[in-house]
Amino acid sequence: MISRDELIRQACNDVIAEFLSSNQKPSAAELRHILYNRIFEFIERENVNRGKGRSRLPLPEALPNYAVACAIAFLEEIRIIDLAASTRDKNNGLYIYNRTSGLYELCSKSRGDTLMRLAMQYRTNIGAKDAAEIISYLRVMSEVVTETKDPNLLFVGNGIFNLTTKKLQQFSPDYVSVKKIKTCYDENAKNVVIHNDRDGTDWDFDSWFNGLSDDPEVIKLLWQVIAASTRTNVRWGKAIFLYSEVGNNGKGTLCRLIRNLLGDENVACIAINEFSQPYMLSQLIGATAVICDEVDVAAYSEKNAVFKSVVTADAVQINVKYEDPVTVEFNGIVIECLNGFPKSADKSGSFYRRCLFIPFDKNYSVGERKYIKSDYIQRPEVLQYVLKKAIEIPYFEEFDEPEVCKKLLEEYKQENDSVICFLEDILPEMQWDLLPYKLLGSLYQKWYLEANPAGRVAGIESVSRRIRSIIRDGRFPEWTITKECPLDAGKYMVGIDPVVRRYELKQWYCPKDNHKNYRGIARISALEEREL
Repeated sequence: MISRDELIRQACNDVIAEFLSSNQKPSAAELRHILYNRIFEFIERENVNRGKGRSRLPLPEALPNYAVACAIAFLEEIRIIDLAASTRDKNNGLYIYNRTSGLYELCSKSRGDTLMRLAMQYRTNIGAKDAAEIISYLRVMSEVVTETKDPNLLFVGNGIFNLTTKKLQQFSPDYVSVKKIKTCYDENAKNVVIHNDRDGTDWDFDSWFNGLSDDPEVIKLLWQVIAASTRTNVRWGKAIFLYSEVGNNGKGTLCRLIRNLLGDENVACIAINEFSQPYMLSQLIGATAVICDEVDVAAYSEKNAVFKSVVTADAVQINVKYEDPVTVEFNGIVIECLNGFPKSADKSGSFYRRCLFIPFDKNYSVGERKYIKSDYIQRPEVLQYVLKKAIEIPYFEEFDEPEVCKKLLEEYKQENDSVICFLEDILPEMQWDLLPYKLLGSLYQKWYLEANPAGRVAGIESVSRRIRSIIRDGRFPEWTITKECPLDAGKYMVGIDPVVRRYELKQWYCPKDNHKNYRGIARISALEEREL
């Protein structure tokens, strides 16, 4: 005897094999009819073979779930897309190709609209339990692929633009993507002039954009930022921080422009301090960029590991509500709008290397033209011109870093790291050539509480580790670490240092009475003099 499930499987395989051998694809209605009749035939024949007195198999009233899955898998492009090719995550999503959009759409327990639409072509009474079962069958039947990673292919609104050939080509299921830029490419797009009858002004994109900064290097960098937002298969390795402490400077309008260019549905909004929060990263699935228009100036980032991984397109695990966790490599750009320096517990070089600050020094409060943001930069002809110009920018894999941006990063490092501020403040005043770690830790605590009486001061060991890291990085080139060899206090710590006296660290008035030798940081010039 043959089981009912095996008969259904055999009938479906026979039908699909026949169509494959004839190189034909029927309509959904034709396939439904043929599958149903073949399954009915197989089961009816098995019942005849069983004879009287044996349990008969129930004849189908509609297509079983397995047959529905076979029909969908045969007529549609179904793939399991590994969004982090290096992980081979067992929970990678099942995707169905949408021939209209040119994208693969996620098919899951909570996002089953596409599947339900297809499944109901074969049976109208599909419930949630049926959908879950059909998905499980489709997962077994589907090939595992990765997204198309060619950095020269841009998925735009009306096709795939090839940066190598400079041609727009049609969407194809062979090019796998779950995201695209909303704006369509128009090779004839121009810099249009828009006249406002109400105030008699004329506006064009190039003039407005070039006015965002008086520094040509900054303008060039901002064009790179726009271009990078469209090139979602490049690992940029930098988070863009648009910075200004005053409003009405254009950075919000620039963010709105990029959102319009990409499409709101393709942009995640995650502030730097939110990357470590559960479920926030679920926005990254299908997103082309992260753009946060307003980061709370009071926000504090305790942990930046996930933020750093997202910026450098490393694999991160994403928790999706009501779904199994998935692993994703996000290749889009991260842009954060700042009205103040972001406060972070992370003071590592790996964090700072991922930060690219861009200053916005203009102020448009006088004669503000709100319709630029609400109207002009939303018009298709403006967005198509911006896309065309961004595409025409010569290929690059790293952002330029103008001097003003480097300077702003240094200011941020100093403000974000109180130990750097402390060293900047006291080292020029120190007369001793040897500064033991315990002395520096005690000095730091006094210095910090003087400026922040209610603050939570770091411990001496923590401060010592940070000082070693800062000196090792060469921020203060006139000082070095004593390493394994402690130095003689009698030679390098003569008299009472005025800074030690000012902070009343009496236990350090005569350091050689405590210990003869110390480890810490030493003035290089003093070491060189004693070597001669």
